[in-house]
Amino acid sequence: MTYDIIIFTDHGTKYGHVKPLGAYRLASELRLHGYSVKVLDYTSRLMLNRQLFRSLLDSLIGTNTLFVGWSSTFFGDSQWGDSWEDKLYPVTAVDEFRLWLKYIKKKNPATKIAYGGTRALGTADLVDEIDYVVVGLADKVVVDLANHLKNNTALKYRPSFNKRWKILDYDPVGAGFDFKNSQTQFEDTDHVAPGETLIIETSRGCMFKCKFCSYPLLGRKKTDPEYHKHQDCISNELRRNWEKFGVKRYVIVDDTFNETVGKLESIVRARDAARVDVELTSYLRLDLVARYPEQIQLFKEMNLTGAFFGVESFNEQSAASIGKSGSSDRLKETLYQIKDKLGSQFSSTVSFIAGLPYETPETLTIAMDWVSRHESPVDNFTFRELMITDSVWPSEFLRNYKKYGYTLDQNSRWSNDIWNQEQAGKLAKEFNDIGYTSGKNKSTNFHLFYIALNKELSEFKDIPMKDLDRQQIAKDTDNTYIEYVKSMLNFENITFDREKI
Repeated sequence: MTYDIIIFTDHGTKYGHVKPLGAYRLASELRLHGYSVKVLDYTSRLMLNRQLFRSLLDSLIGTNTLFVGWSSTFFGDSQWGDSWEDKLYPVTAVDEFRLWLKYIKKKNPATKIAYGGTRALGTADLVDEIDYVVVGLADKVVVDLANHLKNNTALKYRPSFNKRWKILDYDPVGAGFDFKNSQTQFEDTDHVAPGETLIIETSRGCMFKCKFCSYPLLGRKKTDPEYHKHQDCISNELRRNWEKFGVKRYVIVDDTFNETVGKLESIVRARDAARVDVELTSYLRLDLVARYPEQIQLFKEMNLTGAFFGVESFNEQSAASIGKSGSSDRLKETLYQIKDKLGSQFSSTVSFIAGLPYETPETLTIAMDWVSRHESPVDNFTFRELMITDSVWPSEFLRNYKKYGYTLDQNSRWSNDIWNQEQAGKLAKEFNDIGYTSGKNKSTNFHLFYIALNKELSEFKDIPMKDLDRQQIAKDTDNTYIEYVKSMLNFENITFDREKI
């Protein structure tokens, strides 16, 4: 079968599997408007098998194909590496990408190429092959593009300077899209494996404006109804995915899932109405849990089994400078309360940023000493260096870096009166290595949701990350990929030697 629109995306983990939400969100909206859409996962790995990828393009692209979309968000993250290049042939991602864009144009010269995702404007060397660059939340914009290509309806765009792209950036935060009434509906053509983990969003944007953050919709009103999905829509998604695919595990990707108690109460009601014993993990703001401890009971009721806490710093002056609140002692006590209330089925990851204002190697070492203790309630910790880089939505630090005491060199690497990005990165790596080699960093549900397909999470309980059977995980990952490709070949009735997948 040939499709009106084809969207290529990449799974967002090196081991295991998860379907990035963006491509399937757009596919749902396009299908709702009458277009046939095929989403292909594992794009980077598929492209490196040239015979297979050519067979897919030959079967899926036809005279009706309006455009082929490519997501930049995870493009190449997991597959363009030494292991795949050694197995197949040395090639750069850009060279391989350009090869296939030219093949698509040869297959159907009328088919347009659209490029979107979080890195959409970072592709200056691909100007000759791309027709449209889609910037921001594109739920409505992709429908506008499809309508334009099919019916010649008007389309807003901005020409790029000295390039042939048409940049579609007229609604980067999705203001023209009715998010609150939307549902992401996976179809048989998406090849969801029985019991796999899916991504879900219950709201968009964030009521906070952390200085390092480069996400859209920062500082929105916390109860803005336009950016909170209706309870019935969430319930319907949960129920449909269970009935159709046996899915009960979800990673909630809201910028701040626990922004209000009322929102969490709504999620509990949606889960109850769906009548599905879901297992959830999400990104949480720890200072909000400390301020509203009643949230912990709601986490238990909705069966939140894992969380990622972006604490960023236990140095209170540093935390305040970026927009975080609460004393470090209170935050630590809250982590103990969460662990005590939610029990052994819950696991947490806590992250820190090396290089924030007022943070020093000494203050960061104090945080490291606490999280790495045997009796610490933290199951897994991670440190990363501060990045002040260009983005579609530049952070406050990028816009006003001098105000916060930073200088940037020609490569956008920072330094301040205390240290520099290279030193911060070296210390972060040192701490992460200690967490790994010491066995303190356990395998949390935030990781296991991706690798424990149809397995009980209890199988991995309290196993240090260093002791995971990575060879078996890699084998399981390969098998998941192979089964995905076989399912697609069978569904599309494509003749291809299964031994060459």
